[in-house]
Amino acid sequence: MTPESVNFFVPTRPAWLYLAFPPEFISKLHLRWIGRDVPRSDAKWLGQQLARLSTDQIRDAFRAAGYTPAEVEEFTDAIRTRISALQEL
Repeated sequence: MTPESVNFFVPTRPAWLYLAFPPEFISKLHLRWIGRDVPRSDAKWLGQQLARLSTDQIRDAFRAAGYTPAEVEEFTDAIRTRISALQEL
């Protein structure tokens, strides 16, 4: 974080596996800018929008993705923590 912006570091550099498919590797490489230098006000706004999700909605998303109950709880807690951090910007 800087006083003006936030870097999410998502998406990251594409996996080396994609080198076997150069067009796909290049297209993924060009997406790295998305999470960089996001204005703090925009990141805070995103946190405010995400805070509208209930804990049950977040849990349901992880359950639908097929995670174990323990993983669902762990990921839900992590998401809630990150949403709170965005709101505090």
